[in-house]
Amino acid sequence: MLTQLNLYLMIDLFAVCLILGGGWCWQSGRDAAIIDTLKGNAAKLELSVELNEKTIEHMVRNAQTLAAANQTLTNRIVATEVEHVEAWQSIDALDLVSDAGMDDVTGLEMDSKETLAKSIDGLRAATGR
Repeated sequence: MLTQLNLYLMIDLFAVCLILGGGWCWQSGRDAAIIDTLKGNAAKLELSVELNEKTIEHMVRNAQTLAAANQTLTNRIVATEVEHVEAWQSIDALDLVSDAGMDDVTGLEMDSKETLAKSIDGLRAATGR
Protein backbone atom coordinates (compact mmCIF):
# COMPACT_ATOMS: atom_id res chain seq x y z
CA MET A 1 0.00 0.00 0.00
CA LEU A 2 2.86 2.36 0.76
CA THR A 3 4.33 1.65 -2.63
CA GLN A 4 1.02 2.39 -4.27
CA LEU A 5 0.73 5.66 -2.32
CA ASN A 6 4.31 6.49 -3.22
CA LEU A 7 3.51 5.84 -6.90
CA TYR A 8 0.45 8.13 -6.78
CA LEU A 9 2.48 10.85 -5.10
CA MET A 10 5.18 10.56 -7.78
CA ILE A 11 2.55 10.71 -10.54
CA ASP A 12 0.91 13.72 -8.86
CA LEU A 13 4.29 15.40 -8.41
CA PHE A 14 5.11 14.76 -12.07
CA ALA A 15 1.69 16.21 -13.09
CA VAL A 16 2.27 19.27 -10.91
CA CYS A 17 5.74 19.78 -12.44
CA LEU A 18 4.29 19.32 -15.92
CA ILE A 19 1.51 21.85 -15.22
CA LEU A 20 3.95 24.36 -13.70
CA GLY A 21 6.37 23.95 -16.61
CA GLY A 22 3.57 24.42 -19.15
CA GLY A 23 2.32 27.47 -17.27
CA TRP A 24 5.82 28.92 -17.18
CA CYS A 25 6.26 28.28 -20.92
CA TRP A 26 2.89 29.90 -21.70
CA GLN A 27 3.62 32.87 -19.42
CA SER A 28 7.10 33.44 -20.85
CA GLY A 29 5.62 33.44 -24.39
CA ARG A 30 3.06 36.00 -23.29
CA ASP A 31 5.74 38.08 -21.60
CA ALA A 32 7.88 38.01 -24.76
CA ALA A 33 4.90 39.29 -26.79
CA ILE A 34 4.28 42.05 -24.22
CA ILE A 35 7.98 43.01 -24.27
CA ASP A 36 7.92 43.19 -28.08
CA THR A 37 4.83 45.41 -27.92
CA LEU A 38 6.47 47.64 -25.33
CA LYS A 39 9.64 47.94 -27.45
CA GLY A 40 7.53 48.95 -30.45
CA ASN A 41 5.66 51.52 -28.37
CA ALA A 42 8.95 52.87 -26.99
CA ALA A 43 10.25 53.35 -30.54
CA LYS A 44 7.06 55.21 -31.49
CA LEU A 45 7.36 57.41 -28.41
CA GLU A 46 11.00 58.20 -29.16
CA LEU A 47 10.00 59.24 -32.68
CA SER A 48 7.20 61.38 -31.24
CA VAL A 49 9.60 63.05 -28.79
CA GLU A 50 12.05 63.84 -31.60
CA LEU A 51 9.25 65.26 -33.72
CA ASN A 52 7.99 67.35 -30.79
CA GLU A 53 11.49 68.70 -30.12
CA LYS A 54 11.86 69.71 -33.77
CA THR A 55 8.42 71.31 -33.69
CA ILE A 56 9.31 73.28 -30.57
CA GLU A 57 12.57 74.49 -32.13
CA HIS A 58 10.66 75.55 -35.26
CA MET A 59 8.05 77.35 -33.17
CA VAL A 60 10.77 79.20 -31.23
CA ARG A 61 12.40 80.32 -34.49
CA ASN A 62 9.01 81.48 -35.81
CA ALA A 63 8.28 83.29 -32.55
CA GLN A 64 11.61 85.12 -32.77
CA THR A 65 10.87 86.12 -36.36
CA LEU A 66 7.39 87.31 -35.39
CA ALA A 67 8.77 89.24 -32.42
CA ALA A 68 11.21 91.07 -34.70
CA ALA A 69 8.42 91.78 -37.21
CA ASN A 70 6.16 93.05 -34.42
CA GLN A 71 8.91 95.34 -33.15
CA THR A 72 9.45 96.74 -36.64
CA LEU A 73 5.71 97.22 -37.08
CA THR A 74 5.45 98.93 -33.70
CA ASN A 75 8.27 101.31 -34.63
CA ARG A 76 6.55 102.13 -37.93
CA ILE A 77 3.21 102.70 -36.20
CA VAL A 78 4.85 105.06 -33.69
CA ALA A 79 6.57 106.95 -36.50
CA THR A 80 3.28 107.23 -38.40
CA GLU A 81 1.51 108.48 -35.28
CA VAL A 82 4.21 111.10 -34.78
CA GLU A 83 3.77 112.21 -38.39
CA HIS A 84 0.01 112.45 -37.90
CA VAL A 85 0.48 114.52 -34.74
CA GLU A 86 2.81 116.84 -36.64
CA ALA A 87 0.24 117.12 -39.44
CA TRP A 88 -2.51 117.98 -36.97
CA GLN A 89 -0.27 120.51 -35.27
CA SER A 90 0.43 122.19 -38.60
CA ILE A 91 -3.28 122.21 -39.40
CA ASP A 92 -4.04 123.65 -35.96
CA ALA A 93 -1.36 126.30 -36.56
CA LEU A 94 -3.43 127.79 -39.37
CA ASP A 95 -5.12 130.88 -38.09
CA LEU A 96 -8.63 130.57 -39.53
CA VAL A 97 -10.57 132.09 -36.66
CA SER A 98 -9.05 135.48 -35.93
CA ASP A 99 -9.43 138.56 -38.13
CA ALA A 100 -5.66 138.90 -38.31
CA GLY A 101 -5.49 135.56 -40.08
CA MET A 102 -8.19 136.62 -42.55
CA ASP A 103 -6.43 139.89 -43.48
CA ASP A 104 -3.80 138.14 -45.55
CA VAL A 105 -5.95 135.72 -47.56
CA THR A 106 -3.26 134.93 -50.14
CA GLY A 107 -0.77 134.02 -47.42
CA LEU A 108 -3.41 131.91 -45.69
CA GLU A 109 -4.22 130.20 -48.96
CA MET A 110 -0.56 129.42 -49.60
CA ASP A 111 -0.13 128.12 -46.05
CA SER A 112 -3.22 125.91 -46.50
CA LYS A 113 -1.94 124.51 -49.79
CA GLU A 114 1.50 123.82 -48.34
CA THR A 115 0.03 122.18 -45.25
CA LEU A 116 -2.35 120.12 -47.36
CA ALA A 117 0.51 119.08 -49.65
CA LYS A 118 2.61 118.07 -46.62
CA SER A 119 -0.32 116.09 -45.20
CA ILE A 120 -0.88 114.30 -48.51
CA ASP A 121 2.83 113.54 -48.79
CA GLY A 122 2.79 112.24 -45.23
CA LEU A 123 -0.18 110.00 -45.94
CA ARG A 124 1.46 108.68 -49.09
CA ALA A 125 4.64 107.97 -47.15
CA ALA A 126 2.68 106.24 -44.38
CA THR A 127 0.65 104.06 -46.72
CA GLY A 128 3.57 103.35 -49.03
CA ARG A 129 5.41 101.28 -46.41
